[in-house]
Amino acid sequence: MKPKYHILISIIALACLLGLAYAKKAEVTRSIRWSERLLTWDDFPIVESISGDYNAMVYSDIQFEGNREDNSLRIYAQMLPHQSGRVPLHETKSEQLLIHEQNHFNITEYHARLFRKEAIAVGKEELTNDDLQRLGKKYLKRIALMQTMYDKESDHNLNMPKQRYWELYIAGLLRETAYYSEEDIYQYQEFTKGNTHWFRKVYVTLQGELLTSYPENNKNSIYGEVYKVKKSKDSIVVSFYKNGKPTTGGYFESPICIMTYPSEKVLEQHFLDADGAYYLSKATAPIIRIQWDSNGNITHTYFNEKRGRISHKGVFTKKGKWDAKQQSYYFSYYNDSEEQITYDNAFYELREIGYNKVTKRISYFDNEGKPTYDSNFISIYEYETDNNFTISRAKYYDKEGKLAVFKDGYHTVYEYNERGKIVSVSYHDRRGDNIADINGIHKYTYAYDIYDNETDMRKFNTRKLASNGEDEYHHAVNLYDSLGRIRFAAKYHPDYILKFSEEKEGALVYEYLGDSIIKIKNEDVFGIETNNNSGVCLTKKKLNSKKEVLTTQFYNADGYWAKTPDSVATYAYKYDERGNQIEMTALDSLGKPQNWTEDVATTRWEYDERNNKIKTTYFTSENELANATQGTTYNIFKYDKNDVIIETSYYDKAMKPTLFDGAHKKIYLFNQFGRDSIIKKYDTANRLIKGTGNTKYLYTYHGFAISEAYFDENDTPILNSDGVHKIVYNYDKNWRYIGDSFKGKYGESVNDNRGISNIVFTLNPSGYLWILSYGDKNKKEVIGPEGFHSMYNHYNDMDVVQRTSFFGADKKLINDEDGIADYVYSINSSGQTTRISFYDADSNLTEDSEGVAEYYYDSSLNGLYYLDKKLNAQGEELP
Repeated sequence: MKPKYHILISIIALACLLGLAYAKKAEVTRSIRWSERLLTWDDFPIVESISGDYNAMVYSDIQFEGNREDNSLRIYAQMLPHQSGRVPLHETKSEQLLIHEQNHFNITEYHARLFRKEAIAVGKEELTNDDLQRLGKKYLKRIALMQTMYDKESDHNLNMPKQRYWELYIAGLLRETAYYSEEDIYQYQEFTKGNTHWFRKVYVTLQGELLTSYPENNKNSIYGEVYKVKKSKDSIVVSFYKNGKPTTGGYFESPICIMTYPSEKVLEQHFLDADGAYYLSKATAPIIRIQWDSNGNITHTYFNEKRGRISHKGVFTKKGKWDAKQQSYYFSYYNDSEEQITYDNAFYELREIGYNKVTKRISYFDNEGKPTYDSNFISIYEYETDNNFTISRAKYYDKEGKLAVFKDGYHTVYEYNERGKIVSVSYHDRRGDNIADINGIHKYTYAYDIYDNETDMRKFNTRKLASNGEDEYHHAVNLYDSLGRIRFAAKYHPDYILKFSEEKEGALVYEYLGDSIIKIKNEDVFGIETNNNSGVCLTKKKLNSKKEVLTTQFYNADGYWAKTPDSVATYAYKYDERGNQIEMTALDSLGKPQNWTEDVATTRWEYDERNNKIKTTYFTSENELANATQGTTYNIFKYDKNDVIIETSYYDKAMKPTLFDGAHKKIYLFNQFGRDSIIKKYDTANRLIKGTGNTKYLYTYHGFAISEAYFDENDTPILNSDGVHKIVYNYDKNWRYIGDSFKGKYGESVNDNRGISNIVFTLNPSGYLWILSYGDKNKKEVIGPEGFHSMYNHYNDMDVVQRTSFFGADKKLINDEDGIADYVYSINSSGQTTRISFYDADSNLTEDSEGVAEYYYDSSLNGLYYLDKKLNAQGEELP
């Protein structure tokens, strides 16, 4: 007989049972496990009353049961119907009240998962019944605390904003612990530590040894990404699976890699597809042979499926000289004539090996053996790896051996979950102090479902506080079905305030009808269907067998055709046999062609043999040539051999040259970074446009634009329409953009037509604009185009602006055109503005052009601004 252990939820919960006055004996007596299903009202026996005058109460606890000898120990949350109840009022059987009770149950399940996690970490051989009792008491206390807090803040389901916050918060906790949703802790490889062929990570050392980590068992191998490793006397077969199916990708970038050992000093890697045929891809060669000589030197050669020699990414042979003392290989690359060549901009590559056989440092050198940069402008990559050979810290250096501060993430720290998935990425400076990336974020955290889909991403600033960053959201949630299809997407500010786009799109809910129909609904934070600014709530997409979208239709929240601003109800699309979109037509609700911009209803595209778009043509609703925007019926594009666009030109419907944004034709010359270095603009007579027809851009060695200059058709320096020959882009020591300087034809500082020579940005530690100021060519303070010399932004700890002040050239407060010198914002914990107050240069409360001195806004879980009231400077409320 299997021993069974039972843990009561808490003394407080048990006492609550005394408040249940049963109308009749409960008919439902069997407990309901959380993993079985959602609760229904049929699970709640009817009682005459509940202490506290509540309408319903759910009782749940954690139980563990099993037989260690049978390798089974289940820790689970259960709801006990006979200790729960609801009063016999029809209105109590509401969906929302049931949701409230379900979340009480969800809180218990969350802590059951934490219980499992901690028990699993102890391990099969060490876990005792005393451990189970200790952990049980620990989590019972935590359950009681959270249950109490939930009811207190939600006011037992009466405070709907708080109730909805808790629903979202608890759902997030369950996503974070998705890995521990299995009840039986013997189903976790981490607990049993038994022999297995399955692993979440693999790595091949430079000496040809296969390393494995994050072992998995057979049962859980159907979830997420995993490798099956089969070893025999003379070979190792590594197969890559995703959600139980062989697939392309993973470490070897192929479904299967067979490692064979033809001799003691030779390793061959054979890359196969799921059917066992050689895998043909640009990502890898079908066969790679690695050979060592008696001194440990290594040679890589590449073969096709017929064992003919081929190049891999331009390299026929890769040779490495072994240094036993330094534990390193010094690699060089060769073509088919055995001539040494560059690879990824480097002539030599030094790889140093750490104590755990994993590469710890990669350095690049030119043909003289001097440090050089790879294609990412990095000279040295330095890694710290953990016992699972995953990178825990990475640092990037320039060729002077200094940290490459120009590179976002030049010093990055990584953390991983139980499956080896990244759960946090943080950025640091030379000393290891917290810094922010280009988006103002110091740390990103991640959560995943059991299929390894990323479900949650959160952002934090250098103070470790929740931050919205440049993208203006803190938390992204994406949920998927078992087929890996997105079913829900939303972005939130801190505290689960739903972010709406400028088009007023909130949470998007996806529904799939077979393989050919996708419905996308726009919902608010409460799950209520809502129209966006175009009057659209539901978008319906029809797909063909190739998953190409054939039509996109728009409906409002009432289920009728949406009344969009352009009266378009449907877009219809056509494709060529290569999958290129060749036509898009806008239709009204009757299915007739409808102009969506200017006189354009249909757009058609043409492509070259390499699938580059070479021509765009616009048509009217009558299928005649359209005048289109700025009278450009035809757009013509040309490309170089690398498929980079090098020329654009525009024509009217008579195929006569026309101007678009002031030019008929633009020719682009690109630098080594693939960016514009010269842009030449031509008029309709194919002549270089006078003034700024020839624009040249200069870049640093690592790809940062540092200047923009103007020349005439003879390549003579000229001034642009603002009276400036060159605009110099300035950066700070960390290569953050901090403003412009204007130069004349001879390199001298000049003022533009507004009397400005310097625009200076001063940034705060997170990279946000702190001060904006203007100066002339003599570095004298001047008034800028907005009517002030300098603007100061003051930030709170969340990096949200809470005050903006304007100053004149005399460094005194100055009023803007509305008579306001100071904008003061009251910000709540979610980063929402709850009040805006205006002050003049004398620090007196003043009014804007509408006579308002202060705006007050109601806080809402919907991240939209709801005006509460307006006050004038005398504090009187305005209508």
